[in-house]
Amino acid sequence: MDPKEQRRISVVIPTFNRKETLNKTLAGYRAQSLSQNQFEVIVIDDGSTDGTGELLNQLRKAESNISYYRLEHGGPARARNLGIEKASSDLILITGDDCIPHPYLLDAHLKRHADAHGICVLGQISWHPEIEVSPLMRYLERDVQFNYSSIERHKNNVPFRYFYTSNVSLPRKYLREMGGFDEDFKYAVWEDIELSYRIWKAGVRVVYEPHAKVFHHHVIALEDYLKRQYRLGLMGALLYRKHPELCELVPVGETVNPEIQHRFYHAMLDYYYFMGIQSGLMAEGELPEEAKKISVIPLEERIQNWNSLWLEKFHYRLLDARRRIRDLEELMRDKDFILKAEKENIVRRDKVIAQRDAMNDQLRRTFAQKDLLISELTQFAERVKQTLAYKAYKNIRRILRPNRL
Repeated sequence: MDPKEQRRISVVIPTFNRKETLNKTLAGYRAQSLSQNQFEVIVIDDGSTDGTGELLNQLRKAESNISYYRLEHGGPARARNLGIEKASSDLILITGDDCIPHPYLLDAHLKRHADAHGICVLGQISWHPEIEVSPLMRYLERDVQFNYSSIERHKNNVPFRYFYTSNVSLPRKYLREMGGFDEDFKYAVWEDIELSYRIWKAGVRVVYEPHAKVFHHHVIALEDYLKRQYRLGLMGALLYRKHPELCELVPVGETVNPEIQHRFYHAMLDYYYFMGIQSGLMAEGELPEEAKKISVIPLEERIQNWNSLWLEKFHYRLLDARRRIRDLEELMRDKDFILKAEKENIVRRDKVIAQRDAMNDQLRRTFAQKDLLISELTQFAERVKQTLAYKAYKNIRRILRPNRL
């Protein structure tokens, strides 16, 4: 079948109450370098209440390669699973409703999969030029949310913790074999890493393709990100319960670390001190109004008993996780030993085969020499039989022994 007559990649986008940004994102797929019959866009509305459904109904009528399904609000994991189920292509691109694609996004993903089969392809994510990037967003881009400096160092075998579902593609069969996203994860945190961890354990490699680009059209405020961090902790606890061996990735041990308490007090005291300096420098005469009504973030109660709050509850889980890590390390050492022994056996086997081949060559040469000698002797005998002396000899024998000749 002509590849131009079939869809070659399915784009799965979960969305929730981002109608305007989603509209810009879908416009980016109308501007792709691929023809529209080479891809489809599947949008899963995760219970939006801002008119997203009306927008998608209009777009679906106008564009044949856009599909739209609606769910009651249940989180991106469930929404993505529905999109994967409805996809008609063997290759899936998972992205976000706030990730506006570069015109060559899909082309770059397809080309990388054509170069190497059976891989996951992680693309590039950067802030959209329309939005103003705050210092917080620069910090998140550099150290927290999208750590491409580390990814660049491992671009042909990206660690599973960098499986960003804002821009990642993979064969649908892997998603089905792994059972898709774990729908116990109700928020957009850790559900992608949990899936990536299972894919990594199955031996599937993630590679980085910088030419597959999307632009993140999402302004992040500190208050919103603090709420996300809390959800990150909630779902991190769920990840730890499912995979205790990931206790280094989800540092549950830090919940009983007194240094966390000290860092909290130090950061808060510095924050309010420097905030006061800035307010004082901007004030003209009277003290600023916030000095009279300022209130401390209500976290003090949470850390008063920091050292002992969860110690007993998680102590044995930590010990069990460390035991599992030791078991895994021992298993890896055993595998390394077995692999080394197998390599040595292969080397010995190759030597034996080489010796056998040498002996076979020697035997072939010996048989060839034997055949040559027999041929020469046969020819010599024929020549002797043609001589007068041999004929005279035969006649004399016939006379002397007539009964035997």
